[in-house]
Amino acid sequence: MAEPGFMFVDDATFQKLEKESVRKGNLHVPSPRHLVALKLHAARSPTRSEPEKDWGDIEALIKLHHVDPDEPDFRDIILRYGGEDSLERIRTIWQRLTGRNPIS
Repeated sequence: MAEPGFMFVDDATFQKLEKESVRKGNLHVPSPRHLVALKLHAARSPTRSEPEKDWGDIEALIKLHHVDPDEPDFRDIILRYGGEDSLERIRTIWQRLTGRNPIS
C-alpha cells in the first residue's frame, strides 16, 4: 500500500477545502472535486517525477464518484488547476468510463 502524501496549502485554500469536505469522524476529507484539483496541481508540478500516478488517481476519483467534467463548478476547477489539456483528457476518461459524451 502506498504511503499517504501531504500537500501544504495556504489558509484560504484550506478554508475552502474544509468548507466542502466530507466529515469522517474527526477527519475532514476534501470533496472528490477538490481531490482532483489537488491531483492536477501535483501532476503539473515541474518536480513531479511520475505524474501518471496522479492521473490514475484522477481516473479512480471520477469513476468512483461519477464526477462529470462539464458540471460547471468542476469544469472551472479542472481549467484552473489543469488547463484545457487536462479538461480534454478528463472528458476522454469520462466518456470511456460512462459511455456518454460530456455536456459541451
